[in-house]
Amino acid sequence: MTNIEILSLKEIPKSLVIVGAGAVGVEFASIFRSFGSEVTLIEMLPRLVPIEDEEVSKELARAYRKRGIAFHTGAKVDKVEKSKSGVTVTFSVDGKPQKIETNAS
Repeated sequence: MTNIEILSLKEIPKSLVIVGAGAVGVEFASIFRSFGSEVTLIEMLPRLVPIEDEEVSKELARAYRKRGIAFHTGAKVDKVEKSKSGVTVTFSVDGKPQKIETNAS
């Protein structure tokens, strides 16, 4: 779902994966974590908010770890599939495949 579609959810998801850790992605991660969702960010570039100053990225990463927001940087999304319970995101970091299941669809 897009950043527009996510605003029309009827319920707060228990978990969600956000692809892209730019300004919009990290903002939605923070919002939904505040609502109690388990949040994982996946970013293709080597750090969160990659167009911002590197020190900003480091501080944000520190704050997100403390808040329990998971993230993977340098990650390539390989597949996003709908499942019975939500969505499965398959991605790779340094060539190692990983999979996350979420109930947000």
